[in-house]
Amino acid sequence: MTGFYRWYLEALAGNRNPILDDRAALAAYVSKPLLAEIDRRVNSAEGFDEDYFTRAQDYFDDWKGHIAVSNLRTRGEAASATVTFGSTKQSRHRLAINLICEGKAWKIAGVGPALR
Repeated sequence: MTGFYRWYLEALAGNRNPILDDRAALAAYVSKPLLAEIDRRVNSAEGFDEDYFTRAQDYFDDWKGHIAVSNLRTRGEAASATVTFGSTKQSRHRLAINLICEGKAWKIAGVGPALR
């Protein structure tokens, strides 16, 4: 997850859209069902109110250099973890990540706000 978010936040900082601009890299980290759901939402009138993978409308510059994964739990072919961005109280942002094992790789299956 750290590798994914480092790549994803670097793309955003470079004014690229990682969801549309680099599908091969995205597919290496994100499950097929989630990719299909994102594509459906991108092409629908409902769209997104916020970035799906950060659950935010903007990001802090320190996020890409301060990514921590905690509370990793596995259960068969599913797992969950908390990802925390930021180095200050103001920039700190937490997410709950669900993963599934797809082939031989763990991939993101869902992203939501972390419970406090």
